Amino acid sequence: MFFSAVAFALVLAQQPAPAAQQPSQPSNPVTQAEAEEEARLNEVVCRREHVVGSNRPQRICQTRRQWNALRDRSLEDMNGSRNRTVESHLPTAGAGR
Repeated sequence: MFFSAVAFALVLAQQPAPAAQQPSQPSNPVTQAEAEEEARLNEVVCRREHVVGSNRPQRICQTRRQWNALRDRSLEDMNGSRNRTVESHLPTAGAGR
């Protein structure tokens, strides 16, 4: 037990400090507009929505980025179902008899 504690302390002592790993200046400066857009996308927005299996709306909170991703996935699913061919739902020749 004493040996494992000493070994653990030695491993921790050999690791560099977190401040020494990060440079003081960012490698790629971000413009003010990009920083504002990033802050806007990380803002939490709450909505009251009906959840399946419940008659009462519930408050759902997500970031704007998460709401946008959910909307984009829903649109992709809708567009994907429109592009499916009707032929895939038709019975094949000789089936059923």
